[in-house]
Amino acid sequence: MPTYSIITYYITSFVGIPMFIIGILDNLINVCVFYTSNLRNPTTLLLFIVSCSNILDLRILSICFKFDISIINGSCWKIRYGLLQLFGLTSIYCTIYVSINQVFITSKENK
Repeated sequence: MPTYSIITYYITSFVGIPMFIIGILDNLINVCVFYTSNLRNPTTLLLFIVSCSNILDLRILSICFKFDISIINGSCWKIRYGLLQLFGLTSIYCTIYVSINQVFITSKENK
């Protein structure tokens, strides 16, 4: 077994799994906080959507932990690629919109 494969295995096992668990817990806390706050604010709503899409992003399971959902459920492989693209792009676009919204809110020219 090559040295790089051994290093990758140990990094994924000892660093990747705790980071995955902490990331899921962090996103669940974000969802709870944003859901209990006022979702009429566009920034809060967009951050709520980002947290939800990060939780549902299956790319982490399929790439890092070699857990492929298409092996378990035969009909899931047809929509897997679309879901991966949807959740990833939703997270990116909403983060960009939050940044733009914060620039407009904090701009002194609008006041």
